Amino acid sequence: MGKQELRVKLKSVRNSISTEKWEEISESIQLRMIKVLKEKNPDSVMIYLQSSRNREVGTAEIISYCLSRKISVAVPVTDEHGGMFAAAYDETTTLHITKWGIYEPKKPIPVSELSINLAIVPLLGCDHSGGRIGYGMGYYDRFLEKYPHIFTVGLCPEVALIDYVPVEEHDVALNYIVTEDQTLRIS
Repeated sequence: MGKQELRVKLKSVRNSISTEKWEEISESIQLRMIKVLKEKNPDSVMIYLQSSRNREVGTAEIISYCLSRKISVAVPVTDEHGGMFAAAYDETTTLHITKWGIYEPKKPIPVSELSINLAIVPLLGCDHSGGRIGYGMGYYDRFLEKYPHIFTVGLCPEVALIDYVPVEEHDVALNYIVTEDQTLRIS
């Protein structure tokens, strides 16, 4: 199965889950991710803000945990040229919704990507080897390729943890996968 067909299938699987069950899954994954943060003890985390359009694992509790522990939080900001950079985020950050339904700071303040220790990346699904399938725009792969020091974590519901994700040379693998039932340490 090609990547596009896989994206359609994974979106369908996610959308077939009731809202109540999805919230339970999302809550469990966030609590498990907080345990990873306690273990890794990063100084700075880059984390996606949950999409307004796509059913994604929430990140609000993770962000709240980081801010309460004085862990610097950055969020991704995209540009019209296919690039992405990290922008500072806290409780006072004013957000707007992009044409893709993604929340971004209205007036982003760039932070040094070299200061980021860990990135929590969005995904539609992944495999046990850390292969990740995203939304097909390549923003994260291009970004992470430039900053290989950043430890990557994918938040993935068990139903989206599949046997095989077709990967290409430019795809950046995940170091950890966090599901509602397990934490997989890939590398």
